[in-house]
Amino acid sequence: MKAIQIKKFGTPEVLEYLELPTPTINDNEILLQIEAAGINPVDMKIRNGTSGLAKKLNLPTGLGFDLAGKVAKVGKNIKACKIGDSVVGKVNYDKPRAYAEYCMVTPNEIVARPKELSTIDAAALPTAGLTAWQVLHQYGKLQRGERVLIHAAAGGVGHLAVQIAKKMGAEVFATATQKNHQFLVELGADHCIDYTQTPFEKIAHDIDLVVDLVGGETGLRSFKVLKKNGRMVTVPTNTRDEIIKQAQSLGIQVSGILAEMNQKDLTELVKLLVAGDLKIQIARTFPLKETIQAHQLLETGRTQGKIVLVV
Repeated sequence: MKAIQIKKFGTPEVLEYLELPTPTINDNEILLQIEAAGINPVDMKIRNGTSGLAKKLNLPTGLGFDLAGKVAKVGKNIKACKIGDSVVGKVNYDKPRAYAEYCMVTPNEIVARPKELSTIDAAALPTAGLTAWQVLHQYGKLQRGERVLIHAAAGGVGHLAVQIAKKMGAEVFATATQKNHQFLVELGADHCIDYTQTPFEKIAHDIDLVVDLVGGETGLRSFKVLKKNGRMVTVPTNTRDEIIKQAQSLGIQVSGILAEMNQKDLTELVKLLVAGDLKIQIARTFPLKETIQAHQLLETGRTQGKIVLVV
């Protein structure tokens, strides 16, 4: 099979398009023929070695966690699906491997993909959708009528978080450049802040929940906009510990998150997409052999929505 692999950490040019053996499966595993694979910022941080996840991987390694495809083979103990079934899923963090023509998965890493959901939209959904969903429901415990500030709101996680927060009955503040404001208003944002022109602290105030998708200085500055007993969830893992440490010294409630595959959550997100109650924006697609170019685009940090590899 064709697959992407890295043998060292570095710039997008370390991504290699190779011929590798098709995975073999045991009695409790499933072999998928991948039709599309989603790209996420965590993939870039693993590739360049800045993610904590990278330190746990043995090189060479594949990349990618999000996938949509068809069941090609099943182990004899598998009852949850059959050959030919369409699925969408997210593989575990210990072995990224979705940038490939075939991938081994376990039953708890996938859910059924309805025919109404395209492979492109399906592959774009898992990590971004689960992050947005779990930040707002599980970690942030957002309540109807609360005010939420979502940083990087036009990005992969952000544009889904805007929609989910609005459906939960929140008042949504969103940071993004001016060119993305109309897009965010259409998704449900109540207040758009062009952070390149105005410090967000001057507009957002008395915020119940900050969804920090940027980290670093942006995360630290966000303390100022929280109301008393407000809370924040910070997503980028490379600055998470420092932000949480400083928050604790100030008595501010901040938690980190690394979205986990949850079949119930992903099934709910799939239902929302199929019903038209959630929209996923595709910034651009690339063929698998152009993964270098896809990562170069990802590194600009200026994409509206998700980047997807077509396998």
